[in-house]
Amino acid sequence: MLTGALTVGVVLVAWMRGENTPSATAPESVAAAPVAEIANAPEVVATAASEPVASSRPEAVADQVEICEGFWVAADADGKPNQEAFEAKANQALRDALVAARAALSTSASPRDRAASAFLDARDKIQRDACRDPSCARDVDPLNIPIDAGALDRLVQAAQVTDDAQIYAWAYAACRFVARTPACLPIQAAQWARIDRGNAVPWLALAEEARQRKDAPGEADAMFHVGAADRYQSHFGALTAAVIDRVPGGEANTVGGFGAAVYVIGIEAATQPGWSAAISYCGAKELADANRSELCERIAVVLAEHADTALARSMGLSLAKRLGWSTERLRPLTERIDAEAELAAASASPPASSGDDGCRSIQAQFEQIRDLGHYGELAVRERAFDASGSTVAQLAAKHRQRVAAAQRQAEREAAASAAAGDTPASASR
Repeated sequence: MLTGALTVGVVLVAWMRGENTPSATAPESVAAAPVAEIANAPEVVATAASEPVASSRPEAVADQVEICEGFWVAADADGKPNQEAFEAKANQALRDALVAARAALSTSASPRDRAASAFLDARDKIQRDACRDPSCARDVDPLNIPIDAGALDRLVQAAQVTDDAQIYAWAYAACRFVARTPACLPIQAAQWARIDRGNAVPWLALAEEARQRKDAPGEADAMFHVGAADRYQSHFGALTAAVIDRVPGGEANTVGGFGAAVYVIGIEAATQPGWSAAISYCGAKELADANRSELCERIAVVLAEHADTALARSMGLSLAKRLGWSTERLRPLTERIDAEAELAAASASPPASSGDDGCRSIQAQFEQIRDLGHYGELAVRERAFDASGSTVAQLAAKHRQRVAAAQRQAEREAAASAAAGDTPASASR
């Protein structure tokens, strides 16, 4: 979970200033911003009031930077955004975007939209109620967005009458934090699994519940259904998609919209299902049992080959290695991961020259997160493969060459440092 809205402002201003700051988002599929494009873009340099400007834009303001149309912030002497001013304005834009989007969701005719709004309100209220002093409240909820105090009740009621697995999943995620609250007592992983029977996710939640109450037969039954599932489908990004689809459009709302996307996807990352049940059930000691090993083999297939997130797939791959899958069987999985790493490295390196301005760079990142929400993390990567014009094998080979070259360079630098007497051992003598 993002600890505060300022995280979004810090990341954005770092992008604007060309600093190599890591993304605040958890999902590894969200590429780093093309910082060189943004930092050097013509539109990011403060425009003197005396210079001519396009008639479609407001008159430029001295000592300010126009990030996107109509979004002006104070500039430092280097002509780049002042960090404090940018953070303040970016967080206000983020708050405005979230308030507008959540209002639209809460009044939507779609039960899923209304459930998304209720989940966000319920989560905020749970966090606020857990605080005992004002500083805690500011830390967990710096935006202080107005919420519906009865949102948890509304979300639970919606879950009890729905066959929409996503609505039930949101109710279960909210109630995980306040499981003993009377409103949450009807929300059970068993019902979630009945609604979404072919999905491993609710069965893993059911296994975790059984493990915590030391119900070995219940855990075994739930894990049997994990192995029998046809997919692991977390719907990671669905909440983010619901929110950013309701962010007001137009270039002036780009910064706020992108901030909202980063903020909500951080919430989603923090409320993803846990893995302790699968890890403990298929531990190295447990795999000595032939029946357990056979079931864990099926679980590995579900996670490694039929998951919608990179984390689930990596858990499946780890289990597959523990089970002793052959190099030949592992190769398609490891090649795909290497190929994805190559695509990520390429997308993080901007073209040598580009006419795109800073706002377009933010818009591109915004669309990446939107796509993740609509299509899913691994599906977005598949689309990137299609767009690359290269095969998985070609990209994987290029990645391995890149890694080998980096390793050789590191070895040369270490050898040169040692020859110059700069190693820690030399320094200590």
